[in-house]
Formats: sequence, C-alpha cells, structure tokens
Amino acid sequence: HLDGVSKAWVVTFAFPIQATFEEGKVIGVLVARWKADELFSMTQLRKTDEEPYQARLLLLRNDGLLLAAPEGAKDDVFKRNVLAAGLRSAWLASQKKAGYLIERTEDHALSLIGYDYSKGYRDFPGFGWVALVVQDVRTALTPIARLKIMIVGVGAAVAFCVMILSLLVTQRMTTPILKIAQIAHKVAKGNLDDRVDHVSG
Repeated sequence: HLDGVSKAWVVTFAFPIQATFEEGKVIGVLVARWKADELFSMTQLRKTDEEPYQARLLLLRNDGLLLAAPEGAKDDVFKRNVLAAGLRSAWLASQKKAGYLIERTEDHALSLIGYDYSKGYRDFPGFGWVALVVQDVRTALTPIARLKIMIVGVGAAVAFCVMILSLLVTQRMTTPILKIAQIAHKVAKGNLDDRVDHVSG
C-alpha cells in the first residue's frame, strides 16, 4: 500500500502480541514496514554468463496491479494493471489456478508464461498475490528443439548401422546358399564333378 508518511509503496507486516497471563488477550501489535521496491528487487532473476536469457518475474496484487518487475519495466511498477491488459495467465492465477500457457504479451511477443497464486501459510491466508514467470517461446523451447535434433541424428545413425549390419549378415548367409543352388543346377544338368567347398562355422 501507499504509505501516508513516506509517500512510498510499502509492504506492511503486522503481528499481534498475545498476553501470556490471559489467554486470547492481545496486548500489542508489532508492525514492520518494508519499502516495496527494495523488497521486490530481491525477487528478480539475475542474468548470468551461463544463462543470458533469463525469464522475467512479474509479481501482481490480487487486483492485477504490478508490484514487481525486471529493470526494464520498473516504470510500470505500481502503475500498470496486468489484468486490465488482458493476459489470460494473470486472470487464471487471480482465479486461484496454477499452470503455464503460451500467449502474446503486451509487446506482442509470443511467450511461455508460468503462473501461480499466493496460497498463504498455516493460519495466514496470504495476500492473494500472483506471480508470472515470462520467457520468450523460442528461448524457452530451444532445449527441446536441440533434443529433437539429437534424437533424429542418433536415430538416423542407428538406422544406418542396422542397415549396414543387416546387409553384411544377409550377404554372409546368401553367398553359400547361392553357391549350393549353382552346384545343384549343374548336377541337375549331369555335371557331378563340382563340389561345395563351404564349411559352416
């Protein structure tokens, strides 16, 4: 929420302090405020040399207001409403659904978007926030395309080896049979002098 004192967006945590001498009695409240931009900057994925095409993490309030975004979209934080922009993934997450889909983002890029919602923990129901992880489809599916090429290549190599092996085995099996057939043909014509000198191993 927008803090009235600092005029900055903050996340406020409030915890009741229970009395030890009387059950159910609250004797105070511990309140902590954290500047939202500092808190949410810790949620962003960092680019590395090994993974230069990281996904973008967007954190939304339950009404669709953008709470956290990567450096390139910092100006949209606390101003842009992602639900109003019509992202189906944001709508599904706001309906307490989790999953992924491929859709066009506001910049018309085809993206793979994973979505989930805040479920809370134990007695805490959660804020109803929504997280979207957005990555360009080509980048996201590159490992699958590489695997497909590798599988086709290995399959072709195996098929070639099987074909060569079967030709060798076929030749080794048919050569003696053809010799026997030639000798049998000569014997049928009356030539009894030819012999088959093949010994099976």
